Amino acid sequence: MDTIKVIADKVDSTHIYYTCPFCFTIQGGRVVKSCFKKNGMYYRSAEPTIHRHGSGGNTENRKEHRGTHCPYDKRDVEIHITDQTKKPLLPTIMKKNQHSNKGAFIVSFP
Repeated sequence: MDTIKVIADKVDSTHIYYTCPFCFTIQGGRVVKSCFKKNGMYYRSAEPTIHRHGSGGNTENRKEHRGTHCPYDKRDVEIHITDQTKKPLLPTIMKKNQHSNKGAFIVSFP
């Protein structure tokens, strides 16, 4: 069976998020196959659907194979977590004064 390849939009310690190429979410949370109504008019509130899967606490670059959550395409998904994927900022912790016994720390974010 064919696999859909997508790049993750975001990953954190809980989930992997990716934009579905097959469905849209409209006002009220309803998922539809097209951003157009049957009469040809555009759903003004239509946005690409973001599906999520568990990340297992791993935010590193990799490929993940998962079953789909899309109601309109039942193929499995190969999610690529790359350098373009948004990841949580991890703080860098440094001692303020190496010779101080007060134990003060500075936390900085990249």
